[in-house]
Amino acid sequence: MQEVLVFGIVAIAVVFLGRRLWQFFRGNRNTSCGCGCSGCPTDSGTSPPHTPFPMHKN
Repeated sequence: MQEVLVFGIVAIAVVFLGRRLWQFFRGNRNTSCGCGCSGCPTDSGTSPPHTPFPMHKN
């Protein structure tokens, strides 16, 4: 019984991973920026610049 449960979980994980890889390599043609996200800015000046977090405060 345990083997069947483990096999089912692994099979589901492989299906989701395969679907994700397929979408990544095929590309999603209906997005505006090609990243697959819904909130891509259309103007490059609208997003704030990336600032890394400091490792520790002085």
